[in-house]
Amino acid sequence: MSDRPSFVYIPYIATTPEKLWRALTDGTITREYWGGRSIESDWKEGSPFLLRKQDGSGDGAQGVVLAAVPASKLVLSWGFALPGQTPPPASRVTFTIEKTGPEDVKLTVVHEEYE
Repeated sequence: MSDRPSFVYIPYIATTPEKLWRALTDGTITREYWGGRSIESDWKEGSPFLLRKQDGSGDGAQGVVLAAVPASKLVLSWGFALPGQTPPPASRVTFTIEKTGPEDVKLTVVHEEYE
């Protein structure tokens, strides 16, 4: 880990953990809030993921699933490189989902550097 500060974002969302998990991992839903990009993976530890534009091309964001606990926690290595570019060192993004009420959740997103 570097000594650079992490990005931490904590919204409270009126939904269920299961619906939020789908919003993070289902490409048909991610298109709605990631500028038309869909996320693709089988969500197994060690599997790749990528973001795909509406025209079917990759947008450069890609990485590996480091951990996936449905409706609870998703950890990804995160990198960005266009074709022909050498990607910079990957960072890590952790999404933690906590139920706070019958249909309310706390989503904690931590984006940090790692080697």
